[in-house]
Amino acid sequence: MPTNTVFTEARREGGFVVFDPFNGMFSREAGIMAAGSGLVGAGLVVAALLTAGVAAVAALGIDVGTGLLGPVTVGTAAREGDYRVILVEPVANGGTFLVEDPAGVTIGHGNVGVPFIGGGLTFTLADGGTDFAAGDCFVISVTGAVKYVPYDPTATNGAHRAAAILWTGAVDATAADRRAVFNVRGPLKVNIGELEWGAGVTTPAHRRAALAQLAARGILSV
Repeated sequence: MPTNTVFTEARREGGFVVFDPFNGMFSREAGIMAAGSGLVGAGLVVAALLTAGVAAVAALGIDVGTGLLGPVTVGTAAREGDYRVILVEPVANGGTFLVEDPAGVTIGHGNVGVPFIGGGLTFTLADGGTDFAAGDCFVISVTGAVKYVPYDPTATNGAHRAAAILWTGAVDATAADRRAVFNVRGPLKVNIGELEWGAGVTTPAHRRAALAQLAARGILSV
């Protein structure tokens, strides 16, 4: 009997997209798939890690207190943009503050003179000769290079935040960084059945969390 060779069709670029009113002109950007991500394809839900991150610190307006915000260590979980450190409950020679990320979301509270660790940042706000007043504010401007990795809800380095979907059909980022194209924002609708997931995604709850994070960026699933 004659036999037929079975062919497996490769995943097509953007094959998961259901609705894109601007044909990719707004939703897509070129980026880097980080080495170690493996052989991946279109529809993979990815996270954005900040590499080579640096921070510049400045007071927002004229603060009452004369304390200083010391050197900032920027980790991969940080985001590009301006963080705010706002004094909320000053006391003599101390006080508490909150930290907002570039989206205006509070990522943690800290104490003057005690190292703060959160949102990918580590720093110490030191007391000065004149105590801080409520509303005193510092801006931490973070810049760096973004690389994408498979979304992994079990991670703590930033890979646990879904940020985009790989649009490119096939990318071999096993041993080296590779350039690719990603859907990074909406308005966009995607077919949930065409999405791909990394090894760390093992439960429906993991997927729901990622889809909610993408929805916040205007990337809706149907």
